[in-house]
Amino acid sequence: MDSTKILTKTQMNLAFLTPLLLLLATSSLGQDEAEKLFQEALLKYERGNFYAAGAYFQEIVENFPTFELHDQCFYNAAYAYHEADSLELAIEWYERIRTSDLKDDDRVGGRGIFEPYANYKHYATTNIATIEFNRGNYEKALDYYRQSSSTYPYYNDSGTDLRINENRHAICITDCLENLGRFDEALMTILPPALDSQESVNYNAIAQRALELINKHFDKNEIKLDLNSALKTIEKLDESYSIWIRGKNVILYPYVFGDDSIEGFRKSIEDSSFWLELNKQ
Repeated sequence: MDSTKILTKTQMNLAFLTPLLLLLATSSLGQDEAEKLFQEALLKYERGNFYAAGAYFQEIVENFPTFELHDQCFYNAAYAYHEADSLELAIEWYERIRTSDLKDDDRVGGRGIFEPYANYKHYATTNIATIEFNRGNYEKALDYYRQSSSTYPYYNDSGTDLRINENRHAICITDCLENLGRFDEALMTILPPALDSQESVNYNAIAQRALELINKHFDKNEIKLDLNSALKTIEKLDESYSIWIRGKNVILYPYVFGDDSIEGFRKSIEDSSFWLELNKQ
């Protein structure tokens, strides 16, 4: 994973913490001592003293279990330690979140109008995966990324944000598999969103990642033949399509429904930037 990708993932998580803190700073805090600690944590974080901010959030978590913002402080402690590059401490707190009774589907509203749900365990698991990936522990990172998709799925009412999250995880899992030398698995991870996520916000990143993988590890002409053959196997289901790719049955969920006939879906694939770039002479 290059530095740009690492920065992107860090920004994704920071986008949670910052609006959460700003929003919660305006909340009515019932316990004076907890309020003072909370405000001090905000101040330390805003000044870049992330470790001290984490320590204040930790004190709230451990000593004020009835504090109305206790659960948010739980996640903020872990993430502030992460920002401080105290990675073992961050992992310890992320793991505590994963085994806690915190609810990912709590509508805390702390991440702004586009992310009304807490997603504590989802993000804790994703963040551990990112730490392990950056350490070169690709097998462990892969396990955590997969858990963040299956065991702790992302909650959101927006189809747009759900697809953004799915695509991000597809890229992360592909990165892990590529570094482990499991190229066929990587390909079968990145191909479905390359075929069904046209017009999603981060589709270009998906398409580019798929093309990079193919160009680096596969015979491009062979993949072109495989995928052109696959298009002939498309079958329409209720709200999805079945397709056979390289001997495997894959279910595709179009991000945008236009002409929902088999021919219409096939054409949407053939008009996608991934397909057009792949089939360039």
